[in-house]
Amino acid sequence: MTCLESRLLVAHYYPYCPQPDLTLGIGSHMDPGVLTVVLQDQVGGLQVKHGEEWVEVKPIHGAIVVNIGDLLQMMSNDEYKSVEHRVLANPFREPRISIGVFFNPSKRGDADYFGPVPELLTNGKVAHYRDFTMAEFMGRLFTRELGSLVFPEIQMPVGISVIFLMMSNDEYKSVEHRVLATPSPEPRISITVFFNPRKRGGTDYPFQGVSEGFT
Repeated sequence: MTCLESRLLVAHYYPYCPQPDLTLGIGSHMDPGVLTVVLQDQVGGLQVKHGEEWVEVKPIHGAIVVNIGDLLQMMSNDEYKSVEHRVLANPFREPRISIGVFFNPSKRGDADYFGPVPELLTNGKVAHYRDFTMAEFMGRLFTRELGSLVFPEIQMPVGISVIFLMMSNDEYKSVEHRVLATPSPEPRISITVFFNPRKRGGTDYPFQGVSEGFT
């Protein structure tokens, strides 16, 4: 098993932000891959979450930052933990520049399975994750439907719509929900993605039940 062949290099340029306290930089997240190696300049702004506190990763000349990703947590059977991190908006006149290299598995076929490394399951240790393919991992990652593959802290709420309720013949239930007015001085920010049928012609019936649901 190797993760050296599939590498992605990304350069980030953070210009000066005149109102950093009102600006969302790169929000809190965990990398889905195996490892992320980051080289940052002297400006700083990267933070990692330790317990309930955000800790600044102070730049050190010539040093690199290594982030553990979701896949390495699964492959190590939780011996290594995926790190939650974020980048604040840049309050300095000098732009912030960083370069990240993302390492991911190169084998992504239907017969290539990933999961806890067998050597880590000795002496009665139980696997925390089942084996899975990369297609399964990536396909479910963005809908946060990984179930036993993903740990609760990176799951997102998924709402079932009325259309999906009808198409599933009530196998899935539409959920009633609301959002309260925020009592906190800090603004509440959320991002929502709505998925809807693309075909909306007079002969297209998006509310038709899926045939498999009636057998």
